[in-house]
Amino acid sequence: MNFGVGILLVFIIAKLLSPDSTAVGSVFLLASAVKFGLLFLLVLPNYKSDGVIDRAEFWTFFMPYMICVIMEVLFLSKRLTINPERPQ
Repeated sequence: MNFGVGILLVFIIAKLLSPDSTAVGSVFLLASAVKFGLLFLLVLPNYKSDGVIDRAEFWTFFMPYMICVIMEVLFLSKRLTINPERPQ
């Protein structure tokens, strides 16, 4: 789920938004909110069904989440970096 939302976010930013779009940051924040919403609606109830979240359950969610966040931030930072050759 997390990888899917992360890939969708990168696709939307890369293909649908122009490089000079001011909506890039807003789209990133909205996608982050959607990921948290999906976590609380779909994933967390299954993890808490036994009343305990063990290490395996934690790492099953946390590692893909962190990998996606790092990839998204790296992509956005490259996208938002001011290119001196590009007119402003």
